[in-house]
Amino acid sequence: GLLLDFNKRAQTQGRAAKGVFFRRSYPELEEMEARAQQFYTGRAAWHGGRRTWTWRDGATLKMRYLERDEHAGHYQGHSYSWLGFDEAGEFANPAAIDMLRATLRSEYGAPCVIRSSGNPGGRGHNWLKARYIDPAPPYRAFTHKDKVETGEEIRVRRLFIPATLEDNILLSTADPDY
Repeated sequence: GLLLDFNKRAQTQGRAAKGVFFRRSYPELEEMEARAQQFYTGRAAWHGGRRTWTWRDGATLKMRYLERDEHAGHYQGHSYSWLGFDEAGEFANPAAIDMLRATLRSEYGAPCVIRSSGNPGGRGHNWLKARYIDPAPPYRAFTHKDKVETGEEIRVRRLFIPATLEDNILLSTADPDY
């Protein structure tokens, strides 16, 4: 879903769509790079040495892993309109994700978003539940005040969209015993 979400932005926003897709470790990222090959081949060019997809009209998606929270600081000064975190529950706390939020800006005025996916459990289960599930019923967007590193408060809109195995028709059809 995250890969398809960015592809939609690339098609509608062109060069204004600048994104980074994160997994916690390199082996996890490899799996998503293979999946991206299935979705993006013919739509975008893969630059393996840079781990970056480029669409004809200039949209770019970097594929990165963030093994340690402090590595989020390596992105200071970068500008992205889209951040994707696959399996956000692998982050024990939201510190790295929150730090990367500072990279959300667009010289083209594109809307900037963070998209995350995850499964129940994992190291980050409690913070994810408190941040996205507890404040409002599923499918109902809510606004939350967050403090950023400078101490300033910002308003953030959030939404939780639940999914079950039954929502994954391809998997449940291909592997009914899963």
